[in-house]
Amino acid sequence: MSESHAIYALVDCARDRRLHAAISRSACRHTCLIDVHEDDEITTVAPYLVQLYPDRLLYRALFEEGAAKHWCIFFTSHYDYEILLEHCREILYARAQDRKKMFFRYYDPRVLRKLLPVCDDKELTQIFGPITAFWLHDPEDACLHHYFLKDKMLCINKQSLLSHDNELTEPV
Repeated sequence: MSESHAIYALVDCARDRRLHAAISRSACRHTCLIDVHEDDEITTVAPYLVQLYPDRLLYRALFEEGAAKHWCIFFTSHYDYEILLEHCREILYARAQDRKKMFFRYYDPRVLRKLLPVCDDKELTQIFGPITAFWLHDPEDACLHHYFLKDKMLCINKQSLLSHDNELTEPV
């Protein structure tokens, strides 16, 4: 990954009751995707945008334990945090066929892993927005899947979690 790309996670605090406390205690920048008052009870089970640093414990916990338990999705971007937060909040809701607004759990790796391969160019551009690449764990093949766009087409690379090269990196 180039120096200008930061690592982020969208963490689903509903997946484990310890996640909200761990994020809150961490020195990592984090914001609830649901725009509610900090004291609102929903914040303990809401999704969070978290900027990660490889030398911090939260990064290690999310990567080593959380990936296999569907706690989060990882992504990289060179855009400012505020732009990413706005984008993540924009795609948090989708419209059903009857035009009703629905909560869209795209931050669940099981959802995004199935969704991305069936999206058209327009949908992929909308989902990726300022995001360079997504990194999603697939328990079926014990791999971390790297999803990125090249000429508006979805590309997927796999990296074994059993190897010793478990850093989130861009392909060379």
